[in-house]
Amino acid sequence: MRKVYAGLLVATIAGGVVLGTSFGQSPELPKLTLPGDSPKDPVLPPLKAPDLTMPPAAEAPVKSEPAAKLPEIPAKLEMPALDIPKMDLPALPPVKEQLKEIKDLKDLKEPAKTATPEKKTEPAIPEPKKIEAPKPLDLPKMEPAAEPKKHSLEDNKKTGGAAAAVKSVPAVSIEAIAPGMVALGQNLTYELVIRNVGPTFVQQIRVDDEIPSSAKYLSSDPPAEVLGDRLQWSLGSLEANGEKRIRVSVKPGTEAEFHSKPTVTFSSQTSMQVQISRPKLQLDVVAAEAVSLGDEVVFDIKVTNTGNGAAQKLLLEAEPSKGLSHPQLQQTSLTKVQAEFATLQPGETKSVKLRTQAIQAGQQTCNIVASTFGAEKMVSTVNVQILQPNIQLKLNHPQRCMVRAEPVFKLELHSNGSSPTPPVQMAAAFPEGLEFISASDSGVYDPVNKTVTWSLPSQPAGGKKVISIKARANAAGNLAVRAIAQAGSKIESRVEGIVAVEGVPALQFEVNGSADPVELGKETVYEVKLVNKGTCACTNIRLQAILSDGLTVTGVTSPVPYKLQGTTLNFDPLSKLGMKGEQVIRVKVTGGKPGDQRFKALVSCDQIKQPVVKEESTSFYQP
Repeated sequence: MRKVYAGLLVATIAGGVVLGTSFGQSPELPKLTLPGDSPKDPVLPPLKAPDLTMPPAAEAPVKSEPAAKLPEIPAKLEMPALDIPKMDLPALPPVKEQLKEIKDLKDLKEPAKTATPEKKTEPAIPEPKKIEAPKPLDLPKMEPAAEPKKHSLEDNKKTGGAAAAVKSVPAVSIEAIAPGMVALGQNLTYELVIRNVGPTFVQQIRVDDEIPSSAKYLSSDPPAEVLGDRLQWSLGSLEANGEKRIRVSVKPGTEAEFHSKPTVTFSSQTSMQVQISRPKLQLDVVAAEAVSLGDEVVFDIKVTNTGNGAAQKLLLEAEPSKGLSHPQLQQTSLTKVQAEFATLQPGETKSVKLRTQAIQAGQQTCNIVASTFGAEKMVSTVNVQILQPNIQLKLNHPQRCMVRAEPVFKLELHSNGSSPTPPVQMAAAFPEGLEFISASDSGVYDPVNKTVTWSLPSQPAGGKKVISIKARANAAGNLAVRAIAQAGSKIESRVEGIVAVEGVPALQFEVNGSADPVELGKETVYEVKLVNKGTCACTNIRLQAILSDGLTVTGVTSPVPYKLQGTTLNFDPLSKLGMKGEQVIRVKVTGGKPGDQRFKALVSCDQIKQPVVKEESTSFYQP
């Protein structure tokens, strides 16, 4: 037995028509196999021919193998692909109008390659000799009827926010099953198998079959309505995956090939389910409640799609107030910072950081808007308090003190800004001449750098902090103490205090003779030794030496120039003699008179205005 497919119809909701094919040497068409469906070739009962003697080859049609002595028939005939549109067939006229047209038609001609709605002709199968190899039909794969799939939010995530279309396309196929050959005069029995290969219920199924005019219709099950050369059957409705069979018996009238052109029409109802998706935005913005002037203000922006549709071309716009600076706004005349995302899937979250800098004190705001097509705009306004902390450092100390005194220095830290300060670092440096003794508030002293440092917590607005330092003055002079305080990285205050340290003048000197008594005419030396035993340097030290009439100056050793006027030596002032400093001046003399001779020295300086007088006597004798 050979199977002949009359075609497959993909119908619109209004119904459709399946084109037929001819009997005879049927081509091998590709078999459409439904999921879960394994149709078997129906076995027809033996054909009765009481008046004719069957040739040996006539016993073969019951089986699928060809008879051994049949005329040579090509193993595989070629057939062109049927020009069946895949989708969107034009609506067909009502069944009654089609019946009327079929009654008026005698011969079906081959349809034009491009069918139009106005010309409702059906294609005819060409003669087998002209058939070409068939091409696979690009038909949608049919599945058993099932409930339409409901698409969830997870489906939308996988498909970019748009659920796949739920297809519900009705389709009915017709298949003709006939023996490969029968003898002239013998009855020919064939079957038409109508299957609902679509997923939906179809109704008003009608089958039309055109037989050659030379053939005689004998009977069919179910009975057919005979309209000349046409046979018609009304089969009612058919469930999805269901099938109906028509058994037809005819008597061929000529030796030519027997051609049949069965077609099927039907009407169908279908339903569709389309999920309407819509994105929905949720906007969350987090920023610090307060920052210091000059610091960075960061806005953490999160936008989430809580809807069931993808957000296309998501746009974020941020409009900071004038007290918040952004590089993009500084370089352009724009007032808004924008960021755009191509797609935000359902359930997906995008995070963005908007970085600005606080350039004005007081409350500043930033308006942030998230928008996308088909969703309501989301607006968030965030307020940030820009604080302006400030510190001022003062140094209280004695203006002057004596050497070896222990002056106390007090550092006053004032927090005079509009907000608390960040943690404060302080340091004070001492010059040479001031020796560190102690500091309050856990100050740490570094003897190498002669500095004291403190780490203080944040100071409240309007607060005051006093730190004390004790030192010892070891040298006279104007000694400077410097201090600095820093709050954060951008707030600082510096201060400097100078204390005048005064020393106690204590210039001492001695006058000594090298020998006593001394022979007349011999030299002796008078030595004047200056020593500064005070706590400050002595300046402009002046020396005057007065000799007796019997003494003659023969030589002087001095660090400064001098002049001899009679018996008086006047020395130029010695500019400075530091603490513990010494200076020696020597004067050589000879005695010209016997007896007691005197050497008198007068010493004064800027610190000792009244000269101090000392003298040395030497006895000269006549040998």
